Amino acid sequence: MTMAEQGDENGSPGKSLYARPGKFDLDLFLQLNEEYRDKPAFVTRRGRDTESRTAHAEERAAMLEERVGLRGRKVLEVGCGAGDVAAILARDYDCEVTAVDIQEYPSWEGLSRPKLTFRVVDITEKHDLEPESFDRIISLVVWEHIQHPYAGLKACRDLLRPDGRFYLRANLYLSPIASHRYRDVFFPWPHLLFSDEVFAQFYERMGTRANPPPWLNRLTYAHYQCFFDLLGFRVEQEWLSRMPLDKDFYVRFHDLLSRYPVFDLTLKFFDVMLAKGSCARSEPSAPIPQLGRRYVRELASIEQRAAELEALTEVQTDELAALGWQAAEEAAERERARAEAGAWTNKMEEEKAARKRAEEELSARENELRSLASELSELDAAVAKAAGRLPDGVRCPQSARETVEAINSLLNRRVYKLARRLSRRPRNLGYWFTLPVDIVRIALRRDSEGGAAA
Repeated sequence: MTMAEQGDENGSPGKSLYARPGKFDLDLFLQLNEEYRDKPAFVTRRGRDTESRTAHAEERAAMLEERVGLRGRKVLEVGCGAGDVAAILARDYDCEVTAVDIQEYPSWEGLSRPKLTFRVVDITEKHDLEPESFDRIISLVVWEHIQHPYAGLKACRDLLRPDGRFYLRANLYLSPIASHRYRDVFFPWPHLLFSDEVFAQFYERMGTRANPPPWLNRLTYAHYQCFFDLLGFRVEQEWLSRMPLDKDFYVRFHDLLSRYPVFDLTLKFFDVMLAKGSCARSEPSAPIPQLGRRYVRELASIEQRAAELEALTEVQTDELAALGWQAAEEAAERERARAEAGAWTNKMEEEKAARKRAEEELSARENELRSLASELSELDAAVAKAAGRLPDGVRCPQSARETVEAINSLLNRRVYKLARRLSRRPRNLGYWFTLPVDIVRIALRRDSEGGAAA
């Protein structure tokens, strides 16, 4: 037994891989009901007043006439309830109707008319109805409430004429709306999730009398098909009324709902028209339990439908894995983007520092050029001053002029070379300026000495 099957001391199922509430109590009931208030699992527009019931009975009678042909026939209705459909068949379709139920209804007396007989009869037990006396047998949404459904089907087979037809419409226990409380309870499968005590608490909170789900047998459609086969019924026509699977709700309560085939969880009603076969199969040697028996002869198609759950689980697993891979790829992409952004930031910082160093170096060289220009100006002033000291009419010796020319030539070459080499060897400026100045001083000293001698 799995943890989900073991449950806990509160009566709620055990833990599973699916996230779900741990306790199925009134709080969860109210929460789900509020979530589905604007999107109910099933909506009925049929009123409960006499006029609405009559209109609904007329619709059912018209549907039966179209599908199975009732006009002028001798009809047995099993589980007639208030008797509205039986009265319409007797009044509008000239049927001779015998309507039976396990209890008498107050409305029977007011509906009585010729060709209409109401009787309290339980066909699953001994009764006095004549065998093979009815052309048509009908039963509408009653069989799910019968405690001995196989015995009831057998009785209908015996009461049906050889060329008769049996029209059966039934709700199923695993249906999303089998609680029959869809006017007040809006979410699907409440009878599979919550106990009758929680239903009672819910209606007490609403201020009304306790109204738990009605008793239902737990037959699936496969069980009915098995019964038809055993009793020699032939299914001439079949109508299945299904609801789409609420996948979000199903996954939310997977550990409970996954116990049942998805096909049965989505089948609301089935309608079949049955005819007697050529012969019935022999009765099984072992007695047939009336409720909950697992039949070895269930159809292979049911096994295939049960596999839908596994397929759905695999799809969800694949989707989760794909989402995981996608998230990992997105995270890696974000890391790569962050790394690239960091590299670009570092590169920009390096370029900014290089530009700053270049600006500082350029500023230093500009200062050196200004200093050089100032020294040159001073040198030109010194030369002009030295030349101005010579007496008028006194000419410099040839040697002095050559010396001055040599100095000028040397200065021109030195200044040109300094301008070219400034960016490479700015530290040698002192050397290049001291040499010409010394030469000028020597030349001027020699020139002054020669002039005195002259």
